[in-house]
Amino acid sequence: MVQTVKKQLPKCLIELTIEVEDSMVQDATDEATKNLAKESKIPGFRPGKAPKHIIEKNFGKAAIFQKALDELLPKIYSESIQLESIEPIGQPEINIKSTEPLIVEATIPTKPIIDLGEYKKYRVKEPKMPEIEPLVQQSIDTLQRQYGTLEPVDRPIEWGDSVRIDFNLKISGIDQDQSEEDAEFIMDKNAKSSLPGFLDKLVGKKRNDSYKFSITIPKDFEVKELSSKKANYDVKIKEIKKSILPELNDEFVQTLDPQLKTVKDLKEKLHLDVAAKLESDQKTAYREEIIDFFVTKSDIEYPELLVQREIERIIDQQSNHASHTPQGFEKWLKSIGQSETEVHDALKPNAEIAVKRSLVLSEVINIEKINATTEAIEQEVNKIKLDPSYSLSPEKAKLDELINSDDFVDSLKNQILTNKAWETLEIIAAGKKQNKNADKLKIDKQSQSKTETNIKNKKQAKNK
Repeated sequence: MVQTVKKQLPKCLIELTIEVEDSMVQDATDEATKNLAKESKIPGFRPGKAPKHIIEKNFGKAAIFQKALDELLPKIYSESIQLESIEPIGQPEINIKSTEPLIVEATIPTKPIIDLGEYKKYRVKEPKMPEIEPLVQQSIDTLQRQYGTLEPVDRPIEWGDSVRIDFNLKISGIDQDQSEEDAEFIMDKNAKSSLPGFLDKLVGKKRNDSYKFSITIPKDFEVKELSSKKANYDVKIKEIKKSILPELNDEFVQTLDPQLKTVKDLKEKLHLDVAAKLESDQKTAYREEIIDFFVTKSDIEYPELLVQREIERIIDQQSNHASHTPQGFEKWLKSIGQSETEVHDALKPNAEIAVKRSLVLSEVINIEKINATTEAIEQEVNKIKLDPSYSLSPEKAKLDELINSDDFVDSLKNQILTNKAWETLEIIAAGKKQNKNADKLKIDKQSQSKTETNIKNKKQAKNK
């Protein structure tokens, strides 16, 4: 028998103190002694026949007690968490507080606690869609530059030129300078690859001349550590080339894509492509804004274990699974020039954000009673099967086995639940009315469409 005392700690940890009866410890010690006698070859005795005092003399009481603990601790831990109705989400941290009597202290990570507050009232303004036409023109300009030629010129730098420079950059408050030789780039007004204002300072500068100038980084710069700081440049202009662009006409368009015949065709295609990417980017940005707003409004408590798991997941992804083996992990760390501690410290802030976002989504799924129906799962499986990369794959038999596996179905189910949670958050944040029957209507429409297609195919076959 055991006696337990439970204490709630911060960050969803429970400290469980377990006192074990002496008789249980004695029984475990006796059993450990017998097992050591069976497992060991002791001169003068057959396996399992050496008396207790000989075993103690050969192995020592401390080693026997440790072996007894190895067998006893999992049993008493399991019994204790059932007794106290504790649901761990990971392995406990075990400390032996006393051996006579045996008192064990287990620190146990448990489920996170999430309170979304009055989440139904949260509102996040939808971002305004940028104008598409300027972006279409940028795409056309990029295509023309890709197929254009560069010609050296002996004049000051103009927008649209290709330049090659050496530079040294010193930012106030930052210890390390940034330097590069033969940096080559296009003088594009819409470029976001340099500090704001840098390209403007280059306009009008001459070849073979050196220049020193400063810019003040905007307060709202995306890298907050650099906002409002002064950037001092030391630049030498080594080469200036002007772009000789191909004329935008039907002939040029046809060299890009044989299916496109006119400039109008190209613009229409680019319009669709740009609109699709804009919509995708805007949706991603809006969802991030929503989830971060919900996170700030929610009370979230979770064990550090979840952050460590997320860090391990990111490392696994970034190292291309090299972290699966100690040798592979060490090789990857060497290739990036960082220690394990440095990697963990660098990844921790993003891991914490990811954990909080995930917990909010999970709580939305729970509160809103979101589920993944059998029909929804079948629908996603059918989409996969209709994809040519699946239906025409030489490994189709293996793919069939994969998509029918429990792990794949569980993954698909989680994906459906997450997508529905995102959709629910968008509806709430925009102040729209939720349609509880949306999934059923969607599936009914798809079933109707499938039926109509089948009827159409049968009619065509009959006419033949």
